[in-house]
Amino acid sequence: MQRRLLGTITQLKQGMSRRLLFRIVVIAFVGLIATTLMFYFFYDRLLAMLAEALSVQLLPEELAVVSSSLPSLHGAMAGWLLTLVLIQTAITLVGAIWLTSKLSGPVYAIHRALEQLAEGNLSAEVDLREGDDMRELAESINDCSARIQIMVMGLKENLLALQQSQHRFPDPELSARLAVIQQNLEWFDTISADYEEPVS
Repeated sequence: MQRRLLGTITQLKQGMSRRLLFRIVVIAFVGLIATTLMFYFFYDRLLAMLAEALSVQLLPEELAVVSSSLPSLHGAMAGWLLTLVLIQTAITLVGAIWLTSKLSGPVYAIHRALEQLAEGNLSAEVDLREGDDMRELAESINDCSARIQIMVMGLKENLLALQQSQHRFPDPELSARLAVIQQNLEWFDTISADYEEPVS
């Protein structure tokens, strides 16, 4: 459990941008203020309506007792309001952390795989945890990299065949072009990238 929590925190740090974190904090803060004001005005209006209703039904002595206890009701309301705000803050934070962990983990994994693909490692795959979102996107990226890898492997095999036939019928211009193609293809790493060099 502790290992999974540390992994989630690490992915949150790596996969979540400061902009996203800032937006989550702003949304939580605005929601907190809105809820606080809503509760406060609701209970304040409720106490005012209660005092107005009691002023008609109570005798003057009873009304004086009730009026003296209204400030304590306001204090109790403030205490309950603080408790409700703390509960809502905890729920918002837990929800924000859960949502960002579900989003930032896949985003980080996809970003890391795309960086490896950009560096020429065509065997890189997006590996998501069970229950993560963006599984369709990850499968599309994996499928795309597999197709590119097959194409590059086919090009390497065809290049090897051309180089071998070039040794039988030498052509300097074709040899130069094949060398450029070979240099470009060597940049890509594939699963089976070990091809035999043409025998001279």
